[in-house]
Amino acid sequence: MGFILVAVGLIVVYLFNFYYIQRRKLPPGPFPLPFLGNTYSFINTPVDLCLQQWKDQYGDIMTIWFGTVPMITLHNSKVIYDTFVKDADSYVGRMLQSWNEIVRAGHLGVIFSEGILWRDHRRFALHVFRNLGLGRNIMQERVLDDVCGLVNHVKSEVKAGNGEINMFNELDISVGSIINSLTFGYRFSRDNRSEFTRVKAIASEAVSFFNSVLYRVMDGKINFFKHLPFFKDVYDANVKHANESRAFFGSQIDAHLKNIDLESEEEPTDFVEAYLRQQHKLNKEGAEHTFT
Repeated sequence: MGFILVAVGLIVVYLFNFYYIQRRKLPPGPFPLPFLGNTYSFINTPVDLCLQQWKDQYGDIMTIWFGTVPMITLHNSKVIYDTFVKDADSYVGRMLQSWNEIVRAGHLGVIFSEGILWRDHRRFALHVFRNLGLGRNIMQERVLDDVCGLVNHVKSEVKAGNGEINMFNELDISVGSIINSLTFGYRFSRDNRSEFTRVKAIASEAVSFFNSVLYRVMDGKINFFKHLPFFKDVYDANVKHANESRAFFGSQIDAHLKNIDLESEEEPTDFVEAYLRQQHKLNKEGAEHTFT
């Protein structure tokens, strides 16, 4: 009897904390379930449709619960502008998702970091990409090179008598080549697409995790959920994907490093080269830095 009373008491405390304490200062939103939040709604209805329906019901500022994590969403251009432009300094922080500790070995990079690390890497990334032509005519030339490659490939396929060409796949590898040329300095080959296929699979799997209801529910309490049925499979799949991703891109970086002159004064030709040179420079100066 005593155990039952304690259990009921704990449940009451949890529900009071979840439904009153945590929600009282947040904007209105759809009714969340304990542990699941509003993710149960996405099982049968696409996220974008849910958001539109909720926006019509709760207004331009509302709270959605992904598992035990509340997210405030904005749905009006004026509200978004007033928040992120006029009052930008108040919103420069990032939500530190616990999945990042597993997937990225920490809150690193530009998108998933904040504070000094975010400021330094954002500034560096903007500087490098501007030098590589982003927003300038030189970027247009990079894109046109791949457009010409696409057109020539289609012409050769038609000439060879291939009556069916999957243009989605051809546009896909063209866009991937532009991104890869900025990142690693080379384009993907249409004659051997295995590398592009693997990169795309890594990226697609990462997005699929992010859209998973179980993945969303686990964030914030991964160490608890990873021991439960179904959730354990999600955890193991994420760990496996993280290891594969690190191994693949790590080998890409190691191979690229062999061809880079870290002491060169010439402009870097891609982001990885610029990053490695900056890391080398800071290490040589003995300065403390976050370029790891």
